[in-house]
Amino acid sequence: MRHGLSLFTLGIGWVLLAMGGGCTDESPTKSDSGKNYCAACSDTSECSSGYVCRAQVGSTVGVCAKTTDTSCCDGPNGVGGRCHSDFNQNLGSGGSAGGGILGSGGKAGRGGTGGTTTGSGGSSAGSGGTGNTTGTGSNLGRACVKDTDCADAKLTCVTNDALDGDGPAKGICSAACTSNSDCLDVADNAYCVPFSADGDMHCVEGCTEGTAGVPKCHEREEVACSLVGVIPTGVACTSSSDCNSDELCDSGTSECGTFVTGCLPTCGGDYDCGQNQFCDFASGFCVATKPTGLPLGSPCTPPTGTETDACDGFCLAGSSDPTKGTCSALCTLNANLTGCGWDGKGAADNACLFATILSGSDAAQGDVGICGSLCDCNAQCALKGEYCVDESMGQVSSIWGRQGYCRPLQSAETPADSFSTCPAGSTGGTGGTSGNVGGDAGQSSGGTTNNEAGAGAGGQGGT
Repeated sequence: MRHGLSLFTLGIGWVLLAMGGGCTDESPTKSDSGKNYCAACSDTSECSSGYVCRAQVGSTVGVCAKTTDTSCCDGPNGVGGRCHSDFNQNLGSGGSAGGGILGSGGKAGRGGTGGTTTGSGGSSAGSGGTGNTTGTGSNLGRACVKDTDCADAKLTCVTNDALDGDGPAKGICSAACTSNSDCLDVADNAYCVPFSADGDMHCVEGCTEGTAGVPKCHEREEVACSLVGVIPTGVACTSSSDCNSDELCDSGTSECGTFVTGCLPTCGGDYDCGQNQFCDFASGFCVATKPTGLPLGSPCTPPTGTETDACDGFCLAGSSDPTKGTCSALCTLNANLTGCGWDGKGAADNACLFATILSGSDAAQGDVGICGSLCDCNAQCALKGEYCVDESMGQVSSIWGRQGYCRPLQSAETPADSFSTCPAGSTGGTGGTSGNVGGDAGQSSGGTTNNEAGAGAGGQGGT
């Protein structure tokens, strides 16, 4: 199992909900602070006046539309807009009490009579009864070592070795499921996701990217608010730049989709796992068998078609040459700035440096990020065209104990803005097939085809 975002980066072929077909012609309107007509939603309370959250049975994500609509478009007569159809249920607020992670007491989108802990949902899952104050769901996603840590009869502890020796780092309170509708019995906003390649499915709590969603995912360092799927919009695309800001381009279908996010296990390193376990950066889970992929920061060739990714994580293509990349991984933006193999002690080789398209410039604590390579000089950067730079006024050095991080120069920068000379005694870069970096440590000089040899223990260059 790979995280949704890494799958998406490499070409995702799975989406959360299929919606297609014809639609009612209606222009978007917004009469109050709620969401526009045909905007994605998970609860009727999110929509503007006159609209309810409509979706297919079994889905916890819908769009704001009229109660009489079976389809909708978010552009005049569908021109330049996105269309959704096949609605057959309303997603509404449940009872006024309870402990759901969205603050509503009932199970969103579930009609009929509620129980004593969640209130009644209403005949069309609109606003329901009062209920009491002990609803389920607030502990979904918390860390655990045993079932009683979850303090909820509907939740069990999936420990770090519960799945044939593998499992989420530090355990997670969850429930087995086969579809998203199963998770509505656990929390108001939850999704059913795979926890293993063998088909083990468990509920995870929903979350919101960016500052609007803080706090999120129980503020765990080994869990990140990441992509769990996309709702297709019917708009063709070749890249995410062709889609709206809250959408991604599904390379499997070449179609834009509204992204849906949930709290997914994202181990930061072996230190998050149990004895004799390892952090598998490709899945975000702790595993009993040491991953064989190339370590973070290694040069790599992005896979195409059915090729296997050579990295423990994924091969992140370079900006200047998409046929060459660096091994990277997903990480959690957290208060202690740990992750990407660094536990907060000593100098780091990699760090959780970059936000994703999910949060953009509004990235916040708990959001998923992408690992970047740290460095002391240009020779330690794996890709040609990348330099060791630091515009953080020394924070890279004070936090991670390194001079800078590897990236291409910006338009106003020159090589003089980078660290061209390695500090005495530092190692050279990793040998690469294109000869653009230093080689393995242990020899006294870099290879003759390298662009820069490491000082001190610089190594032999690549071919």
